[in-house]
Amino acid sequence: MDTMSTRTVIPAGPWTVDDLDDFPGTRLSGLPLLVVEVQSPSTRAIDLALKRQVLQEAGVPSSWLVDPDDGIVTVLELQDGAYIEVARGTSVTVQQPFPVMVSMG
Repeated sequence: MDTMSTRTVIPAGPWTVDDLDDFPGTRLSGLPLLVVEVQSPSTRAIDLALKRQVLQEAGVPSSWLVDPDDGIVTVLELQDGAYIEVARGTSVTVQQPFPVMVSMG
């Protein structure tokens, strides 16, 4: 699948794009390369189960879960149609979807 269903609703946001000039018009199409989800107590169960499943089935290549209470970043990458945890900690270095080091400290 290369796009999410028009009926797929993933609550919360904000959704950001690096440079809106690259996207004329009012709608974006296709999949994001990366979704970063900052967890909160009220949405934790949805973030860890439902959103993860929707993003995985849609084919979003990278998903990061940020737990601000514990200062932990969990990095998931899509491999053979399933998310695999490739990094987890207060400081992580990843190569996908771009090389970056993230530190929660």
